[in-house]
Amino acid sequence: MKGAEKPRFRFQEMQLVFLLFVLLAVCVCALQRNVSYQGRKRLLKPYAAETASSKVMEQPAECLLLWEGDELGQLGRKMMEQVLTQMKIPYTSREGKEENVKDLRQYRTVVLSMTNLGRLNEAILELLEWVEEGGRLMVVYPPVLNGTFRLAADDLGVQSIGNRMEYVSEVEFEDSFMLTGGLKALKLPAPYESSLQVHLLPECSVYLWAGASGAMPLIWTYENGEGRVVFCNLGHMEKDFRGFYSSAYSLLDDFCVWQVINGSAFYMDAFPAPAPEGENAYIRREYGMSVSAFHKQVWWNDLHNLAKSRGLRYTGFVTQGEPDHEAESFGRQSNTQDFLYYGSLLLNQGGELGLYGCADMEEGVQELLAACRILFPEERFQVYSPPANVLSEEERRLLKETFPDICAIAGAYLPGGPVYEQEFGIGEDGLVNTPKILSGYTFGKQEWLMAVSELNIHYVSSHAQHFYDVLAENGGQRPDWKGQLDRLSAYVDWLYQAAPKLRCLTGTELAGAVQRYADVRPVCQRTGEGIRLTLENFVDEAWFLLRCNNFVPDLESVEGGALTRLTGELYLLEARNGTVRIREREEEK
Repeated sequence: MKGAEKPRFRFQEMQLVFLLFVLLAVCVCALQRNVSYQGRKRLLKPYAAETASSKVMEQPAECLLLWEGDELGQLGRKMMEQVLTQMKIPYTSREGKEENVKDLRQYRTVVLSMTNLGRLNEAILELLEWVEEGGRLMVVYPPVLNGTFRLAADDLGVQSIGNRMEYVSEVEFEDSFMLTGGLKALKLPAPYESSLQVHLLPECSVYLWAGASGAMPLIWTYENGEGRVVFCNLGHMEKDFRGFYSSAYSLLDDFCVWQVINGSAFYMDAFPAPAPEGENAYIRREYGMSVSAFHKQVWWNDLHNLAKSRGLRYTGFVTQGEPDHEAESFGRQSNTQDFLYYGSLLLNQGGELGLYGCADMEEGVQELLAACRILFPEERFQVYSPPANVLSEEERRLLKETFPDICAIAGAYLPGGPVYEQEFGIGEDGLVNTPKILSGYTFGKQEWLMAVSELNIHYVSSHAQHFYDVLAENGGQRPDWKGQLDRLSAYVDWLYQAAPKLRCLTGTELAGAVQRYADVRPVCQRTGEGIRLTLENFVDEAWFLLRCNNFVPDLESVEGGALTRLTGELYLLEARNGTVRIREREEEK
């Protein structure tokens, strides 16, 4: 009898284990079905267009931009016009010729975007005399070697000039020149022979070097009499270098104040969405599962944990599918429960949901929005992401007319092909432009250059990711999700080390920050006590970067705001009132 009872006991034990397994599975399913979300109050809300005053204070130009009509001169002109506009520096733009170099004493700074300084004729002497008397001159790119340039070289800090241009593939930073998060150097994505061989006068201060070219100086300052020269020998004038030129411009005077956005956003294109079906050789080999299972159990789980550990708040762009997507084609499964479950997890981490475009702008987005309002009744869906970053002017008009809740469009920041390129700001139709600066998981030379540049001109970061980025081949190499996740994690860690007090915002909150940035008109004045900043169209907040070259602020006596030291002599200013006063420390005057 005892021998017959043993198998029965083992069978009962197996039944118990099986029962526990079934109960566990039921609990997991019930948990997924019952995940709910709570609507959260936004940290920063966009306001109606009429909230900001339409009054614009007439400001006298403090900068004269002189340009030449050749290809380089026009590139420099376009780039500096954008830099000065984004920094809120009032300027006058004129063609660089002798008759336009006059009345220089009405300007604090002059910016030269000229290839041939000989076009100024004798006015070059007047310009250099103005610098000696206290003027501030910035040279945007190295001029062509001729007699006029060689004559002016000493006044620009140049001791001797070589006979050829140098190939610059890497740049090295002087400590505290720019916000770099500890990066000492950056490799350039598309190097060419862009910079002059020069030897400088010993009085020069160098802020950027060509690291792979024998430490050749790329950006330097030179004290010429009572004035100062900033010379940019970099030679790259593409959009992704703007932060280098805003930083260079900020070296001209005793101090420089420029308005910034102060915000970071992390977008998730086409998420939540129907889970992709099908097979992928890498995923099957490394994880032993289908694409759909990997999407749910690995990809999203890892990103959810990253957000939890780093305090990120994703903005997910909901979609029903992407029939025109260029990446590897997979079937789609429609599962409303997935929408609700993953959307709720994203929202409960403080995130937000927006809309991802459909092939049929009007009808497709209407259907998507109707479904989303049933699933997430407390969400307003105020941000729109164009599919593949493509949006026509007609589609933008339809978006504005058909979906009144939409307040912002997140397109592309860099140009390229048919993409919808944007600048941070407000369109003529009132919609806020909040472009995606970075995308995907590559984080190569281009991405790091853009990240550093945008921190230093706008104090902003925006990154978009899409599940198909995981499967896209990089230079013929197989995808490696762990490596991709590691690169994204390293970028996040770098970002908040490089930019203390950078706010992590949702898409709508970033739109509110850009709106305030675009509407405010700052007027900065030097007073007997220090700096007075007057803000036209101030609503509730404004942010600025302050570079102190020959000015030491008293951090304890700031009125109307707060000042935080970021690195070296670079500070972040939060304006809390329409007037901000920063006193200079008495012992440093």
